[in-house]
Amino acid sequence: MGSPSAVADGLGRCTCLSDEPRPHADRRTKPRSISAPNSSGLPGIAQLRDIVGAVMTVGLFLSVLALIVSAIVRGFGANSSNPHPASRGKTGVLVPCGAAILCGAAVTPINFFWTVGQAVN
Repeated sequence: MGSPSAVADGLGRCTCLSDEPRPHADRRTKPRSISAPNSSGLPGIAQLRDIVGAVMTVGLFLSVLALIVSAIVRGFGANSSNPHPASRGKTGVLVPCGAAILCGAAVTPINFFWTVGQAVN
């Protein structure tokens, strides 16, 4: 019986009955700091990061492609004096612009909410 005895105090804490320092006592006194994300916390996190990057790239590519097609439709509609394709082309130009902005700016809210989540204890 060379090891110190321990008693649980009902709150889930361990109360050592010896004068030796507790190995877990210094964990509560160290201040927590916000550090870089844990890239090894979940299995497959590197693959997930690659997939998200690829989805953002494809989204930007498709937005540019839709912008070009919509601009062509708007041009043909305006030159042929047909208001329906011209208005659809105008809408089609604005929607891909919004989608491209959304895909490009998605990193900023993710970083904001990551920082807010790290601050919550």
